[in-house]
Amino acid sequence: MVFDYEEWLKEQNAEQEEIFFEVRRTAVTTAGTRQPLTVLYGGHTLMIWADDGNTGDIYIGNRDVSSTESVVLAPGATFEFDLTAGVYKKKFISVFVDAATAADSVRWLKL
Repeated sequence: MVFDYEEWLKEQNAEQEEIFFEVRRTAVTTAGTRQPLTVLYGGHTLMIWADDGNTGDIYIGNRDVSSTESVVLAPGATFEFDLTAGVYKKKFISVFVDAATAADSVRWLKL
């Protein structure tokens, strides 16, 4: 699944001029070795897309991320961390990524 910016704008009822963001890409160079994705401060949302061309699953989680301790994203799948309320609102959250296959990647953005 490719992120469709125009479709997303329609869903959000937003004006293009009012939104600025940068979609980033992180590739896992060695399968089974976690990599830091980003650090979030509460009050943000993190959207993550597993690239369509991936050949294996992507694992998203904390510093202990693994194939059994994670949110699992199949190729083309998406996930959203909403840290805008509750206990996360005023905390730093470290997010890590790992993959079943070397060179698989995710695209992500902070809102």
